[in-house]
Amino acid sequence: MPSATAIVSLVALVSAILYVVARIRLQVTQDPREPPLVECDIPYITPLLKLTDNKYFLKLRQRYGNVPIFTLRPAWMPKIYVINDPQLIAAVQRQPKLLTFQAISDKYSHLICNLSPTAIAVQKREHEKWLRDSAVGEGPSASIYKAVKPGKSLDDMNRAMLGALDQLSKNWASEVQGSPSFDLHSWVKDVITMASTEAIYGSANPYSSADVRSRFWNYVFGLDKISMGVGRLLARHSLESQAFLADKFEKYFSSKQHLQASDLTRQRFEWYSDHGFPLRDCANIEVGNGIAILTNTVPTAFWLTLHVFSDHKVLTACRDEVLQQVRETKDHTGGLVRTLDIAALKTACPLLQSAFREAMRVHSVAVGMRGVVQEHMLDGRYLLQKDAIIWIPSTVQHFDRERWGADAAEYHHDRFADRTRSRAKNISFRAFGGGTTLCPGRHFAMTEILAFVAMLLLRFEIEPASGTWVVPSTNKAGLTNVMPNPDFDVQVKMRRRSDDEGVKWVWKLIVSEHDVFSGSDEDHDERTTKVGSL
Repeated sequence: MPSATAIVSLVALVSAILYVVARIRLQVTQDPREPPLVECDIPYITPLLKLTDNKYFLKLRQRYGNVPIFTLRPAWMPKIYVINDPQLIAAVQRQPKLLTFQAISDKYSHLICNLSPTAIAVQKREHEKWLRDSAVGEGPSASIYKAVKPGKSLDDMNRAMLGALDQLSKNWASEVQGSPSFDLHSWVKDVITMASTEAIYGSANPYSSADVRSRFWNYVFGLDKISMGVGRLLARHSLESQAFLADKFEKYFSSKQHLQASDLTRQRFEWYSDHGFPLRDCANIEVGNGIAILTNTVPTAFWLTLHVFSDHKVLTACRDEVLQQVRETKDHTGGLVRTLDIAALKTACPLLQSAFREAMRVHSVAVGMRGVVQEHMLDGRYLLQKDAIIWIPSTVQHFDRERWGADAAEYHHDRFADRTRSRAKNISFRAFGGGTTLCPGRHFAMTEILAFVAMLLLRFEIEPASGTWVVPSTNKAGLTNVMPNPDFDVQVKMRRRSDDEGVKWVWKLIVSEHDVFSGSDEDHDERTTKVGSL
């Protein structure tokens, strides 16, 4: 039997050989024209282990300095090109078919949505058709989201969402009065989930069931493992929840309940079914759409609420700004009626808008992704190999002191409203993505979050249960998050404002979304260009 020393020596020898072989393989398979290779301390293993850290890209920036683009080679994954330079980001966005998000979304939807071979074949067919057709700019998935572009369909969704929030707000005070304190994030999650899904799915909304809402968040909890293909081993409960939710949506569609829902839901179902998706896959894909609808809107609403109410200066400034847009009248009995046109939150409340965008800038851990469809020389300088993946981490852009100033890591509610402050050009604000991958639901999400916070500002006071506000950390958030949830919840107390008693509130959307700038600077640039060209 070999001695312990012999075993240790053998292990050391094998490890050394494997290390040398791995280093040689890295060099042989890395073209010198490609972006420089980093994180090779332990080839393939070092980046694999560190990718779970949502602050990894900031740490890489600190370690390697202002490297515009570099290559990561994690085990069992394609090559990853990480881009930090705005000029290179712009170059990527000018190549929506060569460097496409569609390939990434199709690949991961197979796993996340548990699609059948038939549905996968449809996605592949439509993707290849899109790549061949030079006359079509938008990807196949873009046509599914036309209903959330500014226009009547979006207006209808916004009005339904306002109605849901108004109905829910009637119970906020009574719910809270029954308990000395409550968890702010959990409460926001329930309110936003209900308001969003009521507007999207109509009167037969599957999420009206508490069991469905609970199962959805259980499904989301395991997304990182499911997207890595190890769901059956490490996230079985999440997969069971996905199947449960798919059963609910299959029943929803088969009973024609979607015909009473928003244009978004109807058009999405029609597109998938018309292109050959079986009913079960339509249900599966709808479960996955819940990720887009809720998983970023909920934490954004939480962070904005926390930042606004935890700072008296911010609270006063935003409340006064919104109050100026409220119109007071009397009803037929002489009772006080207060009316707010929600569109005014975007046209006449620059501080509230700025507070919203600053919350996204400070907290977003989004990583924009593109797939390299064919070999490409980016900006004439860097070779990108076919089948590699491009990652554009928002954290690097959002915390760059050269673009945002020395206080880039701090939250300042007026950063986007104060023109004397250091502000970056639009491409450095990545919370909504960029180029052809701008979040299609950003208009609806922004309207909902601003409306929700405005209702709180006008009608309620929120205070920390402990007497001191605490901003939670977000270290547990993974790379599948865009806006991270807090590592721990915040206990708060909530009471109705004294001047709210006996008041009837009316929430309206008088001005069409089509006429209101919303979302990101890229929306504004696009709108200005179109107006100027008329």
